[in-house]
Amino acid sequence: MLNRFGVRWMIANTLGWGVGLSLGLILMHDNRLWAWAPTTAIWQALALLAGGIATGLVVGAAQWIGWRNPAIGLAGWLASSTAGGVLVYFITSSTFPLLRTVDFSLGFVVPLLGEWTGVSFLVSNVLGGPLTGILVGLLMALAQSPSLNKQISSLRWIGISTLAAALGFLVGNLASWKIPSLFLCAGLSGLVYGMVSGILLSIRTPARENS
Repeated sequence: MLNRFGVRWMIANTLGWGVGLSLGLILMHDNRLWAWAPTTAIWQALALLAGGIATGLVVGAAQWIGWRNPAIGLAGWLASSTAGGVLVYFITSSTFPLLRTVDFSLGFVVPLLGEWTGVSFLVSNVLGGPLTGILVGLLMALAQSPSLNKQISSLRWIGISTLAAALGFLVGNLASWKIPSLFLCAGLSGLVYGMVSGILLSIRTPARENS
């Protein structure tokens, strides 16, 4: 079960993902912010970049506060988390998007695949969440790994983050069918992410976080 570290980590990720995803996705989808860009390709790239930076910075800051491990430097963790956020936004934009609609209901979709197979509801609305989460957790953890400073093995962190994000985005996606709030659904995704990863991190993680 969750110890003090786990509870702190869960709260940090709930707020981090809730605020981070909300801010990043709003920046990405608010076309008014990028109306000055000379071409569609440029504003789309800028929107993805801004969204990724915002989400990565907020999630990274929240996780650093929740982890509270002096061996993990703030600057390095924020830089690697920001890089992970940018990777997430650019890669998911052409695979499993973070948003299904621009009205900010947190729904996930597998583009075209549902149409091709004729099982759009199952594929898009059920599998889209965890498939998106796998990408998000994997890419963020890959980028963050160099900043762990051997406090936990990179492979373990990648596995924990990927599993936690897959489950978190599954729950957030399912909740979005009934809760038309980006912040609440993103926060719920972060809550599940924090709970799952907190339990796993609390098992034989080196000198750190039980305080």
